[in-house]
Amino acid sequence: MVSVDLSGSWKLVSSENLDKFLKACGVGLVHRTMACKVNPTVDIKQDGGGTFEIATRTPLNKQEMRFKVDEVFKGNIPWEKSDREMKASWEDEKLVIRMMDDVDGSEPVFARYIDGEQLVLAQSKKGVESKRYFQRITQTKERNQ
Repeated sequence: MVSVDLSGSWKLVSSENLDKFLKACGVGLVHRTMACKVNPTVDIKQDGGGTFEIATRTPLNKQEMRFKVDEVFKGNIPWEKSDREMKASWEDEKLVIRMMDDVDGSEPVFARYIDGEQLVLAQSKKGVESKRYFQRITQTKERNQ
């Protein structure tokens, strides 16, 4: 198992290219505008066995995912109404989540990793990339090893 520890509470401090990424995902103007204006908080809990709980909170909603790395799980993309089958894996010390029905490489891909003191959420779809940078608010309890 990879030793990268993403656990903690994180607050969004900046975004790059978010509107273009959301547009590539088919998100309408009103929802894109709202998404670009909110500063979500992300709470990540992980254990040494590869189990994750990720909760993303904004003033308008809360999205939660629970999964184990390398196992298929049901998850939700914020702009879609139904759950999708997803799978998380470690790739170059990044936690990468892909859609299981992505047969042609056109579905969004989400990668979380640590860069210095920040958590980065890199998102891509159809060649359009976006990055969101989060600053740690608190460290959660140490991971179970």
